[in-house]
Amino acid sequence: MSKILFLDFDGVLNSETGWRRDKPEDSYYVTPECVDAMKWVFEQCPDVWIVVSSTWRYHLQLPALQAMLIAIGLPGDKVVGYTPMRMSADGPRGNEIQEYLDDHPEVTGFVIVDDNDDMVHLTKHLVHTNVSDGLTDINAADIVARFKAMK
Repeated sequence: MSKILFLDFDGVLNSETGWRRDKPEDSYYVTPECVDAMKWVFEQCPDVWIVVSSTWRYHLQLPALQAMLIAIGLPGDKVVGYTPMRMSADGPRGNEIQEYLDDHPEVTGFVIVDDNDDMVHLTKHLVHTNVSDGLTDINAADIVARFKAMK
């Protein structure tokens, strides 16, 4: 495990546009076009592993997160963990990601995909999505380019 995608869900795998259009009853909704863009990332970068940084990790245990990703066609078997959970989800996400990196020196490269920009000193690793659109094809191409540039 050397390349990691730190994955947020809300505003990445789903979007406000999708919520309005699809009117889902399930709070764990994903927008199909956002999921398709993420599928393409993993088709292009099969050597990338997933660490969940989404607040969904507070509500779903790792096996449930893996199963949910598999159910929507993403490589849930590539989920190797999640960032540390704090008593409050209010702190900068970048600090949680740094804590994960400090505990996993085998990580040689990473990309963060998130609709929030609270990455503190890790901002240069962020592919910033927006909650309105979620992950777009342009964001996906940026993620792939970043991973391809890694040795």
